[in-house]
Amino acid sequence: MAVKDTKKFLKSINDFVAKEYKRGALDGFRTLVTFTAKASGEGFKEGYADVLKKSPDLPILTDADFLEVGKAVVEAIAEWSNKDRTKGETLHYVPNQTVKYKARRDFKRPYTIGKKAGSDKIQEILQARGSRKLQGASKEKGISPRGSEVGIVKSGLHRAHQGVTTVGAAQISSVFRFLDQTKGFKGFAKSEEARDIWDIIEEITGTFNTTGTKSGTKPQEVSLKEDIYINIDMLSRKDNKAGTEDYDLINLYPKVEKAILKYIESQPIETMSGSRSIEENAEDIVTYMLLNELTKSPRAKVIGPLVRPKGRKKKKTDKDTKGKGKTNNKGSTKTAAALRSRNKKSKSSAMKPLQLIGLINKELPNTVRKNMQLPGLQNRTGKFASSVKVTDVVQTPRGFPSIGYTYDKSPYQVFEMGSGGNPWATPERDPRKVIDRSIREIASQFAIGRFYTRRE
Repeated sequence: MAVKDTKKFLKSINDFVAKEYKRGALDGFRTLVTFTAKASGEGFKEGYADVLKKSPDLPILTDADFLEVGKAVVEAIAEWSNKDRTKGETLHYVPNQTVKYKARRDFKRPYTIGKKAGSDKIQEILQARGSRKLQGASKEKGISPRGSEVGIVKSGLHRAHQGVTTVGAAQISSVFRFLDQTKGFKGFAKSEEARDIWDIIEEITGTFNTTGTKSGTKPQEVSLKEDIYINIDMLSRKDNKAGTEDYDLINLYPKVEKAILKYIESQPIETMSGSRSIEENAEDIVTYMLLNELTKSPRAKVIGPLVRPKGRKKKKTDKDTKGKGKTNNKGSTKTAAALRSRNKKSKSSAMKPLQLIGLINKELPNTVRKNMQLPGLQNRTGKFASSVKVTDVVQTPRGFPSIGYTYDKSPYQVFEMGSGGNPWATPERDPRKVIDRSIREIASQFAIGRFYTRRE
């Protein structure tokens, strides 16, 4: 695969994850959430520093002040999770230090409660210092909740997914799903090239179930394996930067990308020609390789942008030898050489069967569907057309391609002539007729010339 085609393939993976992975996909799963007084206080300290940049008239608060703010957050969360009818269940609680709870999903309510408790504590401290309070939202002044001083001070406290349950790990699970759906990459996860990241692959695939399609016909869905919880710690902004966790995408993806590149380099391009995603990215080079072979035949007609190589210039005939037997001998020699060359090039084109199979199969279902018209078979459900596939290309003793194909014989073989005297079988309805016509229509684009088709 050419370098540019490899880059296209890697980009297609990025596009797939960006398009189909929803950032909130982890919010619907069971969670284990931890608040500590120290981390919560640090979060509000960062938020308050942002407020001071715009409002220098406010007093500077000490680390001891922010520790008190953090304690207020922990106590508010503990009160929420300890209630009989609450949606959380306290697992670990040390008064004024830490609280850990579990919930059936990631509810927003406790975060709202914790942030309000922290901002209220700051208001209390400011009032005790004789300072004005932080300004809240105001429709009259055009100040939004997030843009207000209260909103800014709350923004320093962040949810941080931990361990293998990070957002990045979930996104990487989508990458593995993409590769698993790509023919030619079925063995990637256990390949030699992926050995260095096998532990990562094993742990992620043991944590997430990823479903969906590359085409987008189904939404991308990420779910957790049984008995696994999303681990979330409440941290300050500086402690929740991308790359702080081993499973963050910024740390994981370069390793996965490197393994993919190695894997591609180790695979001959023809082994990947059955896969649509690989074929899309390598289509130009594969098509060129095939057409370049086929256009070497003297009988080939070039259709499309590929320029047919120029033939050898005709030699000038000596005027003195015109009409003589000597000229005829030369003509006979040229004719024999042309025939030998034709046969040689025909064999050469047959040496690229996988490329030919991939190119025909890419167009075959749609072409068969288009050609299914009365008095032949009609397209109703699309199942017949979708089942038609070229299986192999072999060479006849005379050097011509013989293209083998198959289709879903149950129930469509009843329409074949000679299949047991079925009343549904007619020459027009015979499936082989529409398939042969469709294959020849596609093959004409590549100027293959004479060939045979056969039903496997």
